[in-house]
Amino acid sequence: RLAGAVRAAAAGGPAPPLPPDGMETLREAHDALGRQLLAERRALQAELDGALRGSREEADRLRSELAAARAANEQIVGSRTWRYTQPVRDTLARVRERR
Repeated sequence: RLAGAVRAAAAGGPAPPLPPDGMETLREAHDALGRQLLAERRALQAELDGALRGSREEADRLRSELAAARAANEQIVGSRTWRYTQPVRDTLARVRERR
């Protein structure tokens, strides 16, 4: 009977009279649904935060590895040996292209 009254009111038609405790029952159901949705949202947010935390830690680790590799590469490329062997490396590249 309560559900029928709610459907009729939602459809825009005349609402039949609610039972005396009908509004209180609707309020309790609405509050219970709100608490359930809030609990589900908090659980989902906690799960998402845990997943993101792991991803962020992995991204930070990879960034630090990349920075170390770039620093090592800059040290090699900036060395005299690298500059002085450039003609040899160019010649080797041309020989490899002819194969």
